[in-house]
Amino acid sequence: MNIDDLTPPLIEQTLQSFRLSQDPPDVLLSLSLLAAWPSRVERRIHLHDWLARTVFEQLSLQRRVAGLPLAPDPTPTLDTLRNELAADFGKRRAELEAWSALYYRFLAPLSLSAKELAEAAGVVDRQFRRRVEDGLQQLTDLVQRAELDATQATRVNDATLPMPDYARLFGVDDLVSRVALYVTAQPHTPLISIEGLGGIGKTAIARAAAQR
Repeated sequence: MNIDDLTPPLIEQTLQSFRLSQDPPDVLLSLSLLAAWPSRVERRIHLHDWLARTVFEQLSLQRRVAGLPLAPDPTPTLDTLRNELAADFGKRRAELEAWSALYYRFLAPLSLSAKELAEAAGVVDRQFRRRVEDGLQQLTDLVQRAELDATQATRVNDATLPMPDYARLFGVDDLVSRVALYVTAQPHTPLISIEGLGGIGKTAIARAAAQR
């Protein structure tokens, strides 16, 4: 996809769709960073996990810098959620407020309206929305970088892999998907060994996974 298509409004639409248990925009499911997963359902799941993990990691990083407990309560009450948000905004750090606003607006286990979140943060609605927009911009920047990295890796693979000596492989989609998943999983698998008798297609499977 065109990197210019990755915009904060598109990322917001995607986060909102996940909050409402709806499908994300089709354009995001065509990201190169999701290329290891062949089915729409797999790409949807991994897109959600990637975005949620990224926001969670950035929020934890900013909380570490601010000297706050790192992880939000996984099963909060409404009071717990409000207290966490108030603590984040109480530090008066723009980066922390941006990632906190983004997390509690779209990814927290309990959902509050934007007005309720602003009240919990101790700011006016417009300021809270501005922090959400800051978080969306920063998340968009990270998605763009990840997509550029994935696109570059694909170009390198395409340029350096030898041409296959087959037109199409049959009956190995699951194997190819598993190998590709091992390669792209976080943390990366340090070594993958494809074993079997000579001539059964080990090299073909490895090459197909690399090109995917």
